[in-house]
Amino acid sequence: MARPSNPDDSGNPDPSPIPSRRLTLLVEQAEDGTLVDPVTWEEFILGCQNETSVRRLFDHACKCQQERDDKIDQLDQEIKALKDRIRSKDEAITDLVEERDRYKDAFAQQALSRASPAPESSKKSSKIADPLILIDSKDLTFENWLSLIQDKLAVNIDHYLTPAI
Repeated sequence: MARPSNPDDSGNPDPSPIPSRRLTLLVEQAEDGTLVDPVTWEEFILGCQNETSVRRLFDHACKCQQERDDKIDQLDQEIKALKDRIRSKDEAITDLVEERDRYKDAFAQQALSRASPAPESSKKSSKIADPLILIDSKDLTFENWLSLIQDKLAVNIDHYLTPAI
């Protein structure tokens, strides 16, 4: 961006002691992030003595301020939208937790109702007599005696507190 100094509109060369190149007070950045045509502090001060350069610098500062304000407004809107989205998701989570708790309680009630059968009458079944005592397998074989004992235990299950095997 360096150019040889040109005379002003009146045809007279610029009286300020500016180097032989035109100063760009607005430092720009290349695509890779490096500064293009940077100026030194002394060059900046000399350039500010020119009213046109100061005007451009002021306009650029105002433009940067406006862009910053616009970006802040945009980010504030994004933050508000994200907060609304989070609030909505929090409400949905609360609803789902409440629904889960209702199902959990209903399932527990159902499991309890199945585990403890409805109270039946306290009347027990009539007790079947014990089979003959097995002594020598002459009157009764072991297989027959075992079958009689198993039938008695199955019919009189309400008389025994041990669980069935």
